Amino acid sequence: MFRLFFVIASAAALTFPLSVMAENSAKSLAKKPSANTAPNAAVPASAIIPPCPLPEDIESKHLLGTWRVTQPQHPDASAVLELTRHPEHEDSVRGVLRPTQGQAPLAVWLVGDIDEGELVMDESSDGQRISAIWTVRPTTDSCGRKWEGERRAAGEDVAEALVMAYIPPPVVPAKTTPRPTPTSAAQREPKARPTTGP
Repeated sequence: MFRLFFVIASAAALTFPLSVMAENSAKSLAKKPSANTAPNAAVPASAIIPPCPLPEDIESKHLLGTWRVTQPQHPDASAVLELTRHPEHEDSVRGVLRPTQGQAPLAVWLVGDIDEGELVMDESSDGQRISAIWTVRPTTDSCGRKWEGERRAAGEDVAEALVMAYIPPPVVPAKTTPRPTPTSAAQREPKARPTTGP
């Protein structure tokens, strides 16, 4: 019986250091970077930039910015719409529409929000009364950058087609610091002053 206990105890004593060595070896391998992985590798841009939102996931924050507004029935007329967050209603937007081509009022005001995937905005030419209602929807595969729908003037039964296309902000080139021009050894040596006679 003592002989059996000794054999079991010896086997256990031999197994324990082997298991500890295997565990330490696994930890060292986990900490050691592989040859194909650079230390402190930069995170790819695809992991930082959010994915393209689906039409049903678009919120008012996706509308902020500059938009070009056109109407197919008036190809010679266009306008620029600048949308910002409404100061009193977090889920709403407001903006000013200014024409760039064609005959139109100097500016009109718009305010609205997204309701069940549709952007509904009230248009006002004087800032008090509603002159028209916009109802637009994001187009498929546009990531919310293009909206199509209609504009119905107050008191009119017929609506006109409307297209909103997002205008990306201009890319500002990064400032580069000019490098100093290298000087030759002859330029770095001090020039000898001319000697004068007694």
